[in-house]
Amino acid sequence: LNGEIGGRSSSQNLLGYEHRKARFEHIVHSFFKKYDANGDGRIDSVELKLLLEDLHIPHTKAHLDHYMKEMDTDKSGDIEFEEFVSAMANNITGRSTSRVSTYGSTGST
Repeated sequence: LNGEIGGRSSSQNLLGYEHRKARFEHIVHSFFKKYDANGDGRIDSVELKLLLEDLHIPHTKAHLDHYMKEMDTDKSGDIEFEEFVSAMANNITGRSTSRVSTYGSTGST
């Protein structure tokens, strides 16, 4: 193989990954900023509730608490940008422990 994967060198694969990651973070950042209403770089439970409402995802207090707990990996009480990016990526790839359905319920994966 000599450092090649699928006809591409390891450095080409890494650059492709870094480009996709940067593009994903750019897209997610504009979404994050929209819901970071006070501009403090974090999404709190009130801001998360607005996000769910705008997505027309019905939710209960229990759902909101669950999403906060899952996404707030450093247990600060808020969702920082890096945590938000990770949660969005995990939800998209199916690696989340719970996924938001269009009906607002959570389901274990």
